[in-house]
Amino acid sequence: MKKKNPNEPELRILTDEEEVLRLEKSADEVADGEKNVVENVEVLRPDKEARLKAKTFEPDVADILDKDEVEVDLEADWGGETKKAPPMGWFVLAGMVLCALGLWATLNVFDAQSEIEETVEKKQTLVKDRIKEDKEVRKVLLGMQDCVRGYLMARSVEEKLKYVRHPERVKPLLEDYYKRHEMKPEKFRQFERIRPMGLDKFSFVYGLVELESGDQHQLLIEQLEDGSFRVDWESDVCYLPVDWKDYLKGKNKESVVMRVFIEPDTFFAYEFSDETRYDCYKLTTRDADDHLFGFVEKGSKVAEDIGHFIKHVQEFGSDNPEPLMLRIRFPENTRSKKCVWIEDLVAPRWIYAAPPPKE
Repeated sequence: MKKKNPNEPELRILTDEEEVLRLEKSADEVADGEKNVVENVEVLRPDKEARLKAKTFEPDVADILDKDEVEVDLEADWGGETKKAPPMGWFVLAGMVLCALGLWATLNVFDAQSEIEETVEKKQTLVKDRIKEDKEVRKVLLGMQDCVRGYLMARSVEEKLKYVRHPERVKPLLEDYYKRHEMKPEKFRQFERIRPMGLDKFSFVYGLVELESGDQHQLLIEQLEDGSFRVDWESDVCYLPVDWKDYLKGKNKESVVMRVFIEPDTFFAYEFSDETRYDCYKLTTRDADDHLFGFVEKGSKVAEDIGHFIKHVQEFGSDNPEPLMLRIRFPENTRSKKCVWIEDLVAPRWIYAAPPPKE
């Protein structure tokens, strides 16, 4: 076992009763290395109260009671965290959002104002156009009324010719007609109905006219290129070159153009008894009860024209007799006074849209 050196320093735990010495060497002694000198000895006594205070905290109750309020930072204690101020970036972002919203609202207000002004301008334009259109329509109606009023009130052929279509062509027809019929002036009251219609690229108006007497009058009125109006006199009076009753006597053997109502029929008799060869139609006219039967050979152009016309009107649900202008004649040596040849379909309806060629 190694012998302990009495001069060797030793570490040990001191008790409360023991004294603690602080040893220091002088610089001279260290240099000489001869002996140790104990000087500046200071006795350090442990302080029990200081140790206890270092370990525990004893609040002064008197100090606590002297305070009016106890300040407690709940947010600092909650969760062991302290409250922090939001970063400045959030304030900048919020400001930018508010500015953007303000700008958007301002632009929307200007856009809405612009749309309102545009809508108002459009409405004003529509109102102006409507007023202009109403004026034009009123002007047209007044022109048409003046024409019809003058036509109905005419008391002579010369006066009537001022308001009729194709005056040069129809003048001899008027003179012939009014030799056989009385010209009766009538007072125009109003239009009950007006319907525009086109015939062979010509502009016509169908007018249902109410007279002062309460009667009604159907007229076809053409609007000329200069905006004026003319009445179709031939369709108005249903002009026939030969009186219908006189024609049914069968004495006239020449071809004549007649304004008639036509509808399919099945009267096959006499020289037209072969129904596989002929098409049969019943012919009537206005203001007359007597009728004729007209025949055409199947497959002929006339048969095709009439058949096409009849089929066309039937597609619109019409079963009434249709007005046509037909060229007809009695057969030679016929045994019936009711049967005639249909030689040509002159015009649909009772009107010449364009002046017919001179015969």
